[in-house]
Amino acid sequence: ATAAVNEKVWFEFEVANPTGGDVPFNILAAHTDVGYTAISWGPDTLTPGRVLAWEDHIVFDKPGTYQVYLGICYADRAACLNPATRWDRLSESVAVTIQ
Repeated sequence: ATAAVNEKVWFEFEVANPTGGDVPFNILAAHTDVGYTAISWGPDTLTPGRVLAWEDHIVFDKPGTYQVYLGICYADRAACLNPATRWDRLSESVAVTIQ
């Protein structure tokens, strides 16, 4: 995928909780490990069997190639927005080139 600087890069995702217990989280979103996050959903709890489908976008303000993946962050919101905070990956990465 290729987009221009400050252009909305849209994505859709669907995620389910296949476990037997609740999964509370603060942010579930398209995410990069360099500070770009869509903040699509949260805080919330994925209950067993629940499917969450969503559409959202990220705006990149600098050119480059970014690895975007569906991620989930369990820390508080401020920590989730810090690029040093670890997110769990829920999908493979997709390369997005911003020109």
